[in-house]
Amino acid sequence: VVLQQLLGGTIERKVRDIVKMLLQDESILRYIALVEDSMWPNGVLQRDRKPRSEAQKKKTRTEASLMLATLVPDLAGNVVGRANAQTASRRIFATLNNSRLNAHLVFTMLEEIISIMFEDS
Repeated sequence: VVLQQLLGGTIERKVRDIVKMLLQDESILRYIALVEDSMWPNGVLQRDRKPRSEAQKKKTRTEASLMLATLVPDLAGNVVGRANAQTASRRIFATLNNSRLNAHLVFTMLEEIISIMFEDS
């Protein structure tokens, strides 16, 4: 409780600053450009893209897990302890790889976008 009171405000401020940075106009434009370049390289829709093999998917999943397992304890290890940070990184990875949660997130985002676009006045 004492640790939460001491560091709670600091952590919340840090999260707010990071979110604010990620939602700046330049950042959003960069995200859009990344999506555009990955789907339409050189302005042309890439139609001959082959699906990734199971081995490639497994390799990517392993690399992502390793990066997350390294990054989270480095960033949060001093605050919550290294063991707790490692546990958190495993939980984050499992959550991000849950197809049901990902589908729910996509549908929720679509619902919000549609409600904003077609809002009743």
